[in-house]
Amino acid sequence: MSRKRYFDNKKYLHFNDNNVIDSDRYYKVRPIYILLNEALQQFGVFAEHLSIDERMVRYFGRHGCKMYRKGKAVKFGYKLCILSSFDGYPFYIIPYQGAQKENGSENSSERLDKDMKSKKEKKTLSQTVVENFLSVVETPAKHKIYMDNLFTSYDLFVFLRDKRFFATGTVRENRMAKCPLKSSKILGKMDRGTSDRKFDTKMKLHLFAGITIEFCH
Repeated sequence: MSRKRYFDNKKYLHFNDNNVIDSDRYYKVRPIYILLNEALQQFGVFAEHLSIDERMVRYFGRHGCKMYRKGKAVKFGYKLCILSSFDGYPFYIIPYQGAQKENGSENSSERLDKDMKSKKEKKTLSQTVVENFLSVVETPAKHKIYMDNLFTSYDLFVFLRDKRFFATGTVRENRMAKCPLKSSKILGKMDRGTSDRKFDTKMKLHLFAGITIEFCH
């Protein structure tokens, strides 16, 4: 194939109908993500230890979904949220595009991601993403979930406990439901290796100041 022919094919290559485009910023490539996720899940979620994290796809062009991540190896590009095994096998990929417009109608992004639920539910974007990821897991009690402080919150871990997932994650101080742990400022003045912990006997949640939040059944 000649170079000219390649660029001609690339110019006219389409995966979706531009005549019915909606508010989904990934509308033009959405069918690719649908097929990809179906292929990734064809054998089920077979890994015991699962990670929920972000990945950056390097891109320097112009697009509304392009992000800048200071301090990251890939600073410019598209952000993907991924459910994967501990050794990196992906089971579910959601391209990040921020909050969806709530116009009362379902668009193609919502059909795949089920992304942004009603604000009345008072769920954070990250909490909704995690719930959508884990909706493809058929046997929650057989899996351990790990995540960073972008996703972790007290309310999310209560939800996961109710669904019988085991989970561990780092958490931000403002997402601990006013748990009376020593603040990072106080811990910073104490001896090296000092930590504080609390246990929620009702929700069975372990909280460690500055370290992790986890729960057991």
